[in-house]
Amino acid sequence: MRLWRGGRSRLLVLAKGDGLGKRSAAGSSFVDLLWEAPRRCAIRMSERNVQELQEEGDVHALIRALENEDHGVRRDAVEALGKIGDARAVEALIARLQDFYGEVRQAAAEALGKIGDARAVERLTVALKDSEAEVREAATEALAKVRGR
Repeated sequence: MRLWRGGRSRLLVLAKGDGLGKRSAAGSSFVDLLWEAPRRCAIRMSERNVQELQEEGDVHALIRALENEDHGVRRDAVEALGKIGDARAVEALIARLQDFYGEVRQAAAEALGKIGDARAVERLTVALKDSEAEVREAATEALAKVRGR
């Protein structure tokens, strides 16, 4: 097997030999693992990039990261936007209050509370009825912060 990088984010894999498609006792073939590897690598790269984007204060790139397929990346981007505190992120953060994952919704409520923009009041009020207690608690605290400004 030979591995090498192509460009900034590409990892090329060439494999030779028999048995690459045979299933192991665990049920996965080597080819299956190779197929999944780029996705896992992309997720790790994205999580690292979120930290870099936060340090650089790149609000637009962090907003784009809110659409990442990995909920951990979305959560990290939401938290980074909350730390930066830029009102340009408010609409995108409001949209994350409807994320499938509760931890993303909770982080969005917390970030909106840190930013303190009144545009979030309506959706934070809806979040008071969220199915997860942590989201309801974060929405309650965020509303108190927004209304207190």
